[in-house]
Amino acid sequence: MSYQTAINLALDWLTRTEVYCRNGHPAAPGGVAQGYHWQKRQYTFIYSEITGYQVSALVNAWRWFGEEQYLSLARQSAAFVTRIQAQADSRAGEGAVPHGLSLPGFEVRHQYFSFDAAMCLQGLLDLHALSPSADLLAAARGIGSWLVDRMQKENGAFRS
Repeated sequence: MSYQTAINLALDWLTRTEVYCRNGHPAAPGGVAQGYHWQKRQYTFIYSEITGYQVSALVNAWRWFGEEQYLSLARQSAAFVTRIQAQADSRAGEGAVPHGLSLPGFEVRHQYFSFDAAMCLQGLLDLHALSPSADLLAAARGIGSWLVDRMQKENGAFRS
């Protein structure tokens, strides 16, 4: 299998299967499922960290192939990140990104992790570099501030 074929198959899986949320609850479009529970025959939850990776992957797909669908899907996934960020518990701090959305009820999972937030931040910045947006930049700044102000320890390490 060629490198190009492998990338195309991966992109098809990431964008055309149920792992990529298109319908359902208004908060879900653009989100990416964490995994699939084969016994229950359902996806486990919509995961913010993986959605951040998805934004970066789709931005790169657009750069490699120039297909507008990838840029459009990257914007949808970035919009998921900003929507879920807006639903963060105020006690978590401004700019925090919740862990994800539970399925099937789409309840916000109010857990907050540095690494998840950092991957969302990276995705937003990747898209902003390609397609500047004040909304993306504001969301990214919020995440960055949350990471430094709430999650970074005095020794420079980050809380999980």
